Amino acid sequence: IIARQCEGLEKSSKCKHYKKDGSVINVEITFSDMDWSGRSARLLSATDITERTRTEERLSESEESYRKLVEQSPDAVLVHRQGIILLANKACVSLLGASSPGELLGKRIFDFLHPGDREAVRKRIREHDGDFTNVRQNETRLVGLNGKETCTEVVACSITFLGQASMQVSYRDISLRKEAEKRLLESEA
Repeated sequence: IIARQCEGLEKSSKCKHYKKDGSVINVEITFSDMDWSGRSARLLSATDITERTRTEERLSESEESYRKLVEQSPDAVLVHRQGIILLANKACVSLLGASSPGELLGKRIFDFLHPGDREAVRKRIREHDGDFTNVRQNETRLVGLNGKETCTEVVACSITFLGQASMQVSYRDISLRKEAEKRLLESEA
């Protein structure tokens, strides 16, 4: 059966295999052609990869759920690696005055930070680089592509994104709250 499954295949292939009890398992078949005592031969190896396949499917489902959660979030969310934006949701596009995520991807996160906040953000990134246990919160001013300044509450954490250490940052516009606090302090003075 395995020999028939290998017909016309490359040196490695994944397929379904029926066990004697009728159950189906996922199998990876690898083979190589060789010379055996002067005769042409094929060495086959079949490995049960059912659990690995299930794990990969669960991981894929989890990644899809994460992607949907980020896309639907009312807060601006982006993922960056070494300061380069890799992912931005619709709310982030709006907050930063872009017309599409593509306008933000590949850009430096520091280009959107208020000049007065850049050094503090650099310091926080250096301090928490690769820290996968702590979630950090702070306030940061952003400047969008349209020049609009926005005061934001920031939640950041280290994540693994596309197999590499990255930072996920969530921004919430608190400009109205900051303005109300300022007016309240002025009225009390």
